[in-house]
Amino acid sequence: MRAHSALIVLSLFTTTAFAAAIPGIDTGLNVRDGKSKRDGEAALGNYEIHKSYEDHAIAKRDDEAALGSYEIHKSYDEKTKRDNEAALGDYKIHKSYDEKAKRDDEAALGNYEIHKSYDEKTKRDNEAALGDYKIHKSYDEKAKRDDEAALGNYEIHKSYDEKTKRDDEAALGSYDIHKSYEDHAIAKRDDEAALGSYDIHKSYEEKTKRDDEAALGNYDIHKSYDEKTKRDDEAALGNYVIHKYYDD
Repeated sequence: MRAHSALIVLSLFTTTAFAAAIPGIDTGLNVRDGKSKRDGEAALGNYEIHKSYEDHAIAKRDDEAALGSYEIHKSYDEKTKRDNEAALGDYKIHKSYDEKAKRDDEAALGNYEIHKSYDEKTKRDNEAALGDYKIHKSYDEKAKRDDEAALGNYEIHKSYDEKTKRDDEAALGSYDIHKSYEDHAIAKRDDEAALGSYDIHKSYEEKTKRDDEAALGNYDIHKSYDEKTKRDDEAALGNYVIHKYYDD
């Protein structure tokens, strides 16, 4: 628009100047020139006015645009500032979380090392306890074998003792039987001697004969018992030698 107005004014000035420069031009032309000059000046004034208004309007628009841009930029800057502050806040929060996480990790690592140390100690203690258990188990097994051997010896000795007891009882029974026979013979002789009505001399002879026969019978009986006892002793000695051989 401004370029178009400038061309019009320039054309008017050029025409007026060109007409004035040519001699012999009609005076009416000069009148027209004066009018044209006024028109040109008016047009120029209008142009200047319009130009001023246009410049003012443009400047106003530019100012408004600039102000709008400023406001927009200011708004962006404030938003950016707020975003930066928020981002800084988030950074500090995250940094705080990271530092806490780092401390937690270090604490967890410390706990892990402590637990690992305890676990290793427990493992060593368990291995030591297992070693002690195996040693004690070995001793217990040996003690069990010793107990079984001692029990075996006890059973053997008990068997010998029971046999000895039976032999003693048998010997005592035999002694009682012999004593009973002897007591009976003595009582019989005493009774016969006390009878008085019997021929003493004949009685003595018969008694002597009976005593001899009885003595001979008792000797045979005792000899029989002695031979049996000898055989029992030899058998017991043989068993003892056999058992002693096994025990050794």
